[in-house]
Amino acid sequence: MIRKKQFVIVLVIAFILVASNVFADYIERECTLIAEKFDRICRQSFPETQPTIAIIPFTSRMTDLQQRNIGFGVSELLTSSIVNKKTFTVLERSQIEKVLGEQKLSLTGLTADSALKVGELVGAKLIVTGTVDKIGENYRINCRLVSAENGTVLASHIADFRIDEFEKKAKNYIIPKKEAIGVYAGWRIIPVTPLVTNSSVKTGDFTYSNARGLSNMLSSICVGSRFYIVDNLVVDLSYMVPHFEYSVNMSGSGSQTMQHNENSGYSDLALTVSWVLPLNPRMDVFLGAGIEYSREVFPLVTACFEWRPWQNIGVALWVYYRFGTDIISLCETGGNSIPPMPIFQIDPLSIMPVVSFYF
Repeated sequence: MIRKKQFVIVLVIAFILVASNVFADYIERECTLIAEKFDRICRQSFPETQPTIAIIPFTSRMTDLQQRNIGFGVSELLTSSIVNKKTFTVLERSQIEKVLGEQKLSLTGLTADSALKVGELVGAKLIVTGTVDKIGENYRINCRLVSAENGTVLASHIADFRIDEFEKKAKNYIIPKKEAIGVYAGWRIIPVTPLVTNSSVKTGDFTYSNARGLSNMLSSICVGSRFYIVDNLVVDLSYMVPHFEYSVNMSGSGSQTMQHNENSGYSDLALTVSWVLPLNPRMDVFLGAGIEYSREVFPLVTACFEWRPWQNIGVALWVYYRFGTDIISLCETGGNSIPPMPIFQIDPLSIMPVVSFYF
């Protein structure tokens, strides 16, 4: 009985290993099938020669796929299978890019007509090109073998690649999808306009005069979290405690005037919703609006430029513009016994360099 159970367990493990290997390699088999199909056509059309072929990155109508270089990943996987057939002389991508660079053209985003021009420029007899689109949980690949001389489609093939399996297989060629959640830390710099006053204010036995801020800006470490609602829409929640310094002269009846200095601060919470505009696969622009709460609620608009040198790390510069007047007064820091005495006004424009971490 024990041996029978052990035998069943071994069979289950073997089945899982075989099944996982089958699913992992089906993309490679599909690429090989395409290469074999093109190989047969090539032998019929060029029975006595080994034609030169240029493989162009596939195009897509979907912005997300373009930004993540999915079409480039498809063409790279297909290149390996075509090279293995040894029927074609496959032009190196660097060789093609060099020729295109001289003509101020780019491999990415080529149309059918411009792909033919590429074939003419690099001296290719055949061109492999196509499109890739997202349908459900699959990438739909439409691949074509085209004559570079007259644009005739010699062969075509349609295949569906499971998205998760394809992205594992092509991870070295594509840009991974952005993570949905991130946290960040930055240094918020807020300029202020001093409201210096030389007037004296008397309360009880004390006289207060020459109240002023000791700095022309507030600054604070700011921490926040980010959540991608969809690929191009994010929500940010940030918190900081800006600090400021002030000085005031204090004098009492029968005593000398003395200067009183103090550091203080206030809590600031901001909530924004931003639309993401990709500039390239590594650079995004965020344009947003929201509210900021310190002592009052203020509407604000934001702009951010973020560069991701790595998939999970971003470096950004945020710009904030807050609507409304916010004045720091001495009464907020010195206690209710001191009459309001404006120290400075917080300027509406502020900036914040940020480092973000995504997971």
